[in-house]
Amino acid sequence: MSDFKEIDAWIDSDEADKAYDALKKRSDETNVEVLWRLAKCCNELSNKLESKDERKTKTLEGRQYALDAYNGSQKHFLAAKWAAIMTGQLTNYVGTKERTELGVEMKGYQDEALAMNPTDYALLHLRGRFAFTIANLSWIEKKAASVLFATLPNLTLDDALTDFLAAYELRAEWLENLVYIGRCYVAKKDKSSAKKYFAQAVAIQPADAAETELHQEAQSYVNKH
Repeated sequence: MSDFKEIDAWIDSDEADKAYDALKKRSDETNVEVLWRLAKCCNELSNKLESKDERKTKTLEGRQYALDAYNGSQKHFLAAKWAAIMTGQLTNYVGTKERTELGVEMKGYQDEALAMNPTDYALLHLRGRFAFTIANLSWIEKKAASVLFATLPNLTLDDALTDFLAAYELRAEWLENLVYIGRCYVAKKDKSSAKKYFAQAVAIQPADAAETELHQEAQSYVNKH
């Protein structure tokens, strides 16, 4: 692990491009430690792109690295975690049917990773997003989604909110999670609570293009309410 120290420092200091290039040059590119880091780099690089098509392309690349890591070492926590994260990220760029299908796949990776580390805030957020997606399906969409499950999980907005708030307790100043908390309260028609969390999101400086879009959503809600 020590030979990844510089690469990890680059990723954590907003230099994912340098980390990505260094990882791609390694001779052990099939190593699980290389693969999940490549997935993480792709996620960071994707978020910086302005074009949604380009973001999707980079997300697909990162997801493949994550799946290769997971398939090579299913009991590796970070391989399962990044398979869940990158599959979850892909749901931002697809329609309802594929979003639900990917959500089912994501849940599998996410549950395995949470079994290894039940207090990981990113995974709690992902579990909340799955519940949020299911809770917001129309009756017709739920009927179609039930084909993917023997029994469609009976997930509610409260289930989603519980996980988002748990993630919030672990990482309060996370813009994306704050926006999802706000969206939950909007769906629950609790305008004052929605505004509270959207206002917290507005107070955070967005770090990239993806966060800028979320920041604008939060700002728009605060301005209107």
